[in-house]
Amino acid sequence: MGTIPPTSPGAPSKRPLVAVTGASGAGKSTLIAALRRVWGARGGRLLELAEVRLENPDLLKTCDLVLWLVSGDPFHCGFALGWTRCAREAGGAPIGLVINQAARGAAPAKLPGDAAALASLPYDAGAPKGEPGYAFQRAMSPLVAELERLFGGGSEEAAATLLSKQLGVPYASRENRVLTVEPTQGLELVVPADFARAHALLPLFIDGKTLAVAMADPTDRLALDALRLLSGMDLQPFIAARGQLRAAIDEFYSAAPARDTEIILFVNAMLKQAFAEKATLIVLVADAEGVRLRFEIDGEAHDRMPPPPGLFPGIVKRLKTLAKLDPEKPGPQDGTITGKTLNEKFELGVAILPTESGGKVVLHVHR
Repeated sequence: MGTIPPTSPGAPSKRPLVAVTGASGAGKSTLIAALRRVWGARGGRLLELAEVRLENPDLLKTCDLVLWLVSGDPFHCGFALGWTRCAREAGGAPIGLVINQAARGAAPAKLPGDAAALASLPYDAGAPKGEPGYAFQRAMSPLVAELERLFGGGSEEAAATLLSKQLGVPYASRENRVLTVEPTQGLELVVPADFARAHALLPLFIDGKTLAVAMADPTDRLALDALRLLSGMDLQPFIAARGQLRAAIDEFYSAAPARDTEIILFVNAMLKQAFAEKATLIVLVADAEGVRLRFEIDGEAHDRMPPPPGLFPGIVKRLKTLAKLDPEKPGPQDGTITGKTLNEKFELGVAILPTESGGKVVLHVHR
């Protein structure tokens, strides 16, 4: 969904950041789980960690930092130090100082030469694999402090930039001018204000059938799935610092009419009901007598609860937006809305037909 050129200010560079490696049984999965938990609690939850096995040393060169984990076993210690020297001679990723994890009942191993432990971690007796205990996490403080020094975990902007690199998600900010909303596309009708604030996201622009959206957490699958269903579009996530994103959301939606959410909820409910009843045609008509809503099911017309008359112009504008039509253009228009529900894909043929007494919208449902 390449909406950002690789050389633009918001473009990411995708690669793993920190590799954790060591001999079998040295506790790599436990260390990774503890790092994620502790780093996240300190505002650095965006750090990516990858376990690398010793039989795949070439993978180490793709990382920004390698942490070598050894147990208190002298053999493991010597083996890891040998690998450290080989990796330094071969070049590639910088080598983090060896992590020293003491075996059960053993004193921490003494590391010879220029090696020194970033942290001495206790044997986590009784903890399930990958579930570090409190003492283990507390002993990691020196290591976390070193990671913050190297990767700037203390600032929202630095954390967002870090996630952009890790996930290959483009970075949006005020500074690179990507965190701005295209004002002519009716995006407030595609994503309502309460939804945007609840999920900490902001629609940026529509490119073809793709909606670009800035998010504080672009790995939030629940928010992405909900937005995909809401908009009926493919998504191109951007990552933005939470503070900047919150300010941009408030600025954008402060000018949006209060009825936008009511309009969106009605359109979504109307389509959901039509799909549930297997309607093949949806007709909305506004005239001097009010607004009428009709579904055609198995060739027969059935009246359904219409919206308040005051919502009709906004409903037409939203349907135009979803169909990639000009929401401000008068006169007849035809388009298509594509999307998917939880169970199936759908396509709606959209016909906007202005009339002397109001207007008419006809939606042909194709599955």
